[in-house]
Order: sequence, then structure tokens, then C-alpha cells
Amino acid sequence: MPPTDVHVTLSGPLLRSLERDRQLGHSHVMSTVSLELGPAPRHEAGVLWHIDREGERLVVRYPQVPAGATNLGVITEIREVVGTGHLRIELAMNVQKTPPTRIPPDLQAELKAASGKAFRSKLVVVPEHERPGWAARRLLRSAGFAVDAGSLSISPKYRADLGPRRGGAIPYVEITATGIPADQEKFNAALANGIGKGKNFGLGLIQTFPIEH
Repeated sequence: MPPTDVHVTLSGPLLRSLERDRQLGHSHVMSTVSLELGPAPRHEAGVLWHIDREGERLVVRYPQVPAGATNLGVITEIREVVGTGHLRIELAMNVQKTPPTRIPPDLQAELKAASGKAFRSKLVVVPEHERPGWAARRLLRSAGFAVDAGSLSISPKYRADLGPRRGGAIPYVEITATGIPADQEKFNAALANGIGKGKNFGLGLIQTFPIEH
């Protein structure tokens, strides 16, 4: 059964509050599902969400829409997610990568033996000139989605602020492209689970719009 998107109109003040504090947005969305789901309730509930600034709305994706969805506010649309055929997609995704490490493999093995953890380079922001190629590769690798040549559009870099309690922010961009699922199983998984970092904070949800010929 395909997941379902619930579209909720937001007032200007609430929209700005959720943008300033993505932890508040996470709490708002999670108020619609049971919290007795262990240490990772959003993941266990299979819920994703996205703030649409232009449309002044919240989009929340559920495996099955719970009765508590009405807690979100005024619901304006409920629709099943389309995951096949020629599609236009929209996605807010963290714009970060892990650069290759310059530490020799034998030294990495020593560090892992000493600490019990594999060495990882710190995440860095993808340079602007690299973003089109990075985004197309990421969509294919992580979501099985093959982007049509010339269709990719990438916004300036934004910040998903995590609020005063958590602190910090996740840099992200908004991506629009057309294309087809080259790996249907992987694409279905990406629609259900999202891609990238920050899914608790309104990132990673792939919205789909069929292209009619």
C-alpha cells in the first residue's frame, strides 16, 4: 500500500515558529501518533514531514493516516503518493557530504582497533558548483531515481534550525527535477523512509507529481 500525504494549511505565525525551531515541528507532527514506540518514534511510526513555505502548509507522510492527523490543524488535502511513471519530484535535502579521508588504510585500522569505531571524516557543505552533479548522483544512488538531463533545479542553501533546546542547524537545499524510477524497489523505499540527514526535522521527504503526456 503506498504512503499517504496529508496537506495542512498553516497560519503565518505557526509556520515561522516551526521554521525557527524544527524540534517544535517534530513535536507537532509526533503529537499525531503514539509515542510508545521506543527511542526512535518517528522512524518506527514511518512518518516524514516537510514545510512548504510558499504554500504556507505542512506536508506529513504516513504509512496509514491515523485518526490523530486532525491534531495537525486544518487539513486541505489527503492523497496517496504516486511512485511510478514519469514524475516531477520536489525534495528538501541536507546539502552535505563526507569527503574522502587522507588517512592511510593501515592507520585507519589501528585507530578502529584502539577506539572500536571506524574513522569518519566530518560532514562538509557541498560547494555550490558541485551541487547539480552531487544531487543527481545522490538521487540515483539513494532513491533509485534517474533525473532527466537539464531538469534539475537547486535552490540557494537554507538552514533547518533545530531550536534553542537542541542548538545548531542542518544546511539544506530544495531540489526539483523530473525523471523516472530506475530502481523501483529503491525508489519505493525512499518514498517511505526519506533520504539524507535530518528526517526528524522536516528534511528528506520526496514529493511526487505525475507528468501527463
